[in-house]
Amino acid sequence: MKIVSPGLLVALLTSPGAAAAGPAGGPGLPPHRFALIVAENEPQGGALTPLRYADDDGLRYAEFLRGTGAEVELLTVLDDETQRRAPGAAAGTRPPTRGELAAAMARLNAGIERARSAGLTVDFYFVFAGHGEAGPNGEGRMHLRDGTLSRADLLSLVVAPSKADFNHLVIDACHAQALVFNRGPAGADDGYRPDDYRNAIARYLDAQDLRAFPNTGAILASTAGRETHEWEVFGAGIFSHEVRSGLAGVADVNGDGAVEYSELAAYVSAANDAIVDPAARPQIVFQPPARDRNRPLLAYTDGPSSFLRIPRGFTGRAWLEDARGNRYADFHGSGEAPIVVALADAPFYFLRRDQDEARIDPPRPGVVDEARLSWRRREVATRGALNETFETKLFSRPFGPAFYAGYVSSAGHVPAIAQSTPTLPVTAETSLTLGETGGRFGVWPHVTAGAALVLGGLATWQGLAAMDDHDRFSRALTETGVGDRALADRIEREQAMAWGFGAAGLATAGAAALLYLLEARDGGDVAVAPAPGGLVAGGRF
Repeated sequence: MKIVSPGLLVALLTSPGAAAAGPAGGPGLPPHRFALIVAENEPQGGALTPLRYADDDGLRYAEFLRGTGAEVELLTVLDDETQRRAPGAAAGTRPPTRGELAAAMARLNAGIERARSAGLTVDFYFVFAGHGEAGPNGEGRMHLRDGTLSRADLLSLVVAPSKADFNHLVIDACHAQALVFNRGPAGADDGYRPDDYRNAIARYLDAQDLRAFPNTGAILASTAGRETHEWEVFGAGIFSHEVRSGLAGVADVNGDGAVEYSELAAYVSAANDAIVDPAARPQIVFQPPARDRNRPLLAYTDGPSSFLRIPRGFTGRAWLEDARGNRYADFHGSGEAPIVVALADAPFYFLRRDQDEARIDPPRPGVVDEARLSWRRREVATRGALNETFETKLFSRPFGPAFYAGYVSSAGHVPAIAQSTPTLPVTAETSLTLGETGGRFGVWPHVTAGAALVLGGLATWQGLAAMDDHDRFSRALTETGVGDRALADRIEREQAMAWGFGAAGLATAGAAALLYLLEARDGGDVAVAPAPGGLVAGGRF
């Protein structure tokens, strides 16, 4: 799902589902995905303040995972603001109650069994966005519409019944111990210090609970104190926005088209690395499935058919906003490697950087290269009230292979491995219409190659004409003993033109080869598949 150059590619796969198999998806097949997403703004009781964007996070998680082909159950109640921004979205939701959770799990498990009986590997996602707290016995619990869901309930009602090959838990919740952490205001200070969280959570994850489920991984976030960790600029919870950004491709540090736990954790850590206030800085804790610690959270090459490519050398903070005005993904390029972002099914996007922006009209299927976008000065400043800490510190640390290597080494985690080399689902017809694609030299490598072919053809034509006229001259000289002076002059002209066209063709072919080489070395767009450390070139002339 990486990059394609217009004119270079003649034929690629023609449907989004035709991409190469994702990790562990079975022979020739990506893993099938199911997801249960629970999002609740309203807390139980009066000690906690209602959240504003948990329902938005739930909806965006659902849209994102459906874009990868997942079958999704969304339990949430969308508020008026969200329903105005996304008309019709509420029709696909159910309220986040214990009864609906159990019914949703039953429906998902039925689908999981059908998929597994068909020989498919299955990944199951449980995502929670909302309030959490520590109960009277110190056990973490999450707030639903009709009560709470304890840590034991989560394991017994969701994790244990799951019939999937692998389970992935993504928890973005309020202040709680062990499994559920601070997202919104806490009712009272329980005395936790910032450095308590990582050790406490790690002990919990490594103790009796998840050890019983070696096919289950989790990525969780928490902060100390009672600061809110939703942000109006994102229109979402900060951790949830970072998770979706990373899963869209920007956390894929080795370029294999999949995001592993360690890659996502390193990306989220880099995004928050410059925040020094312990009350505002999330503490990220993750544990991949013990059965396979390199099991990806998601292969973002599965499903989406449109992509944005950021070439190697791009540095600085940038973000994507979709047609509804939603912040889609944020990143801070280190310039070390290309970045590829899977684009959801929106009619257009804006890529923004500092005070400039570029409109993206994604081809479907197709790839848009940032190097060929038309940048302009932004007409409207970023909307909403900005928190100075988040505005200046979030995503201020560049993320790339160097940061990832240091993160994994210092923490002693299992490093990511190259999972696969999926092929972009881009057709030749689409690639020829990508007016905004191309590397540093745009279409010139292809134009130069075409000119070399034309010059070679002209040289061949003139050479054949000179040979034909020479035969005529020789026959006339043999028969009459007199040479045709005009014909001799034409033969000389034809030979000179053949040599001239030939020399020009060779020079032009050499220039084309040099441009293609420089394009590839510069991280250009002649590649069609991701590979560790870069891109693999493909296609044919």
